[in-house]
Amino acid sequence: TDIHKLEFDQSVSIYIESVDQSFEGKIVKISQIGNTNLDYTTYPVTIEFDGQEAPIFLGMSGSASIIIESKSNILVVPYEALVSDGTQRYVISADWLNSPSSNQADFYIPVTTGFADVYQVEVIGDNLEGLEIVIPSVSSGFGLAQFRPSND
Repeated sequence: TDIHKLEFDQSVSIYIESVDQSFEGKIVKISQIGNTNLDYTTYPVTIEFDGQEAPIFLGMSGSASIIIESKSNILVVPYEALVSDGTQRYVISADWLNSPSSNQADFYIPVTTGFADVYQVEVIGDNLEGLEIVIPSVSSGFGLAQFRPSND
C-alpha cells in the first residue's frame, strides 16, 4: 500500500538471517506492474547493495526495511490509555482520580491518533505535554502516566 511512497536511490536496510548480517543499499528499480493474489497486490522492488564480503548465495531469504516517513518529538501513550466513543478517541485526565464518583466522561480529553506500533500510539491534541492521564490496567486498577515527547 506504500509503493507510491518509494523513490529511486532511496536508502534501504537489508538483513539476511542465514548469515546474520545487515547491509545498507538503495532502490534501483520499482516495478509498475504488480502481482495480485486474491485481494493483495505486491510490487517487485529491486535493491542494490554490496554484499561481496559476506557468504551470500542466490536464493537466500532476506528482509528490507525502507523508511517512508518518520517523526520525532511526538507524544505517545499505550493503547490501553485510549478511550473510544464512536469515532472519537480520548485520554482520561488524572484529575478524575480526585473525584472518582464523578462521571468519568467529564474528564475525557479529545485526541487524534497518528503513528502507531504494537504497544503505543501517537496522540495529537491541545495542551497534552506534561498532562497526567489515567491508564486503565487489567491487573492493578489504574495507573498514571505523564505525556513526554518520544524521540523514537
